[in-house]
Amino acid sequence: MWILATRSWFALTTGCVAPATDSGARETTDMGRDTTDSAATGETGSDTGDSSPETGDTAAETGDTAAPGTRCSAGMVPVPADAPIYCIDAFEVSGDGSYQSVAGALPTMAITFLGARAACEATPVLSNTGEVVGYKHLATDTEWEDAGDGLVGAGGQRFPYGNAAEDGVCLLPDSLGVPLFDELQLTGSAPGCVSPFGVYDQIGNAWEWVDPQEDSDRDAWFARAHAEGHGIEVAADGRLRSTDGDVSWLVYRGAVFSPLQPEVDAEGLVSLDAEGLTRPDDIFMAGYLVNDSPSSALADTYLAVTLTIDDAEIVRFAGDDVREGMPLTSKRGCAYYTGSAVACPIAANSHEHAPDFDGTIGLRCAAAPY
Repeated sequence: MWILATRSWFALTTGCVAPATDSGARETTDMGRDTTDSAATGETGSDTGDSSPETGDTAAETGDTAAPGTRCSAGMVPVPADAPIYCIDAFEVSGDGSYQSVAGALPTMAITFLGARAACEATPVLSNTGEVVGYKHLATDTEWEDAGDGLVGAGGQRFPYGNAAEDGVCLLPDSLGVPLFDELQLTGSAPGCVSPFGVYDQIGNAWEWVDPQEDSDRDAWFARAHAEGHGIEVAADGRLRSTDGDVSWLVYRGAVFSPLQPEVDAEGLVSLDAEGLTRPDDIFMAGYLVNDSPSSALADTYLAVTLTIDDAEIVRFAGDDVREGMPLTSKRGCAYYTGSAVACPIAANSHEHAPDFDGTIGLRCAAAPY
């Protein structure tokens, strides 16, 4: 992984964190692969008592007098509140087969990205009279972020509760990365961890799948790179080759725990300095190559790549046939066991997992107002 000039990167491991430093730009974090990859056990964690919000209190209670196109289904909140563009689940989704957004429930976990998409798309939007008026969708990156930072569009606050990080507000490890919880908690257990729009637990508790609405597209990636004058190709050994010696425009997002800088060797092969990696040798690390410059045609094109590490050296850095054409995934919000109160801002995201990964990641749905 290499550091973006326009973004603040930080590596997250269980109990070990390097804090982000740039609060102004949207941040991208290189989150480590989930350490709790098994399904949730069903244990409910600590007793939340009376501190949990009432299940229905955050729904948009617009009633029959609300104008059409401004109402949100029960369990969802409007964004923005006065003239909603969309509705989003107030709580992390719970249930198995029949999904809901309510307080005091254990979030759904061990669901794949594709499963999360399907779960939301199968969940009806109900009017206040119980009529099915539409169906939900997995919250997009933009919807999720705007709902959490309190402002539609660029800007907004750094954390759901404000700009200054505070220990103990959300269900996260403390500012030093020390876990405060040893299991998943019930939705709404942290009443202070709520956005200005009334969205709970976006930071901490369960990771959440969100939808970047992009697919990995190798041909488009190379075509756009060449159209912009970048010399890049796949070498005979499967690694990427720079034909002009410039790799400064490349950005890698994926599961690498240590900051890595791009290099071009004497043969023009793109490589990374793997010294200091905290992962064992001989492993595969999947990720994506992107270009985050808003002026670049590559900004919305993703090339799935696999890094093969052997003896602390990158021996393969090339296209990933398994993920080619598959949707780009994004997980957000950190979890009760990883990250910290400092290093998990709303703007941080991770493009690390394949669409069929089913670890400790939950979901939150969105929908159009009715």
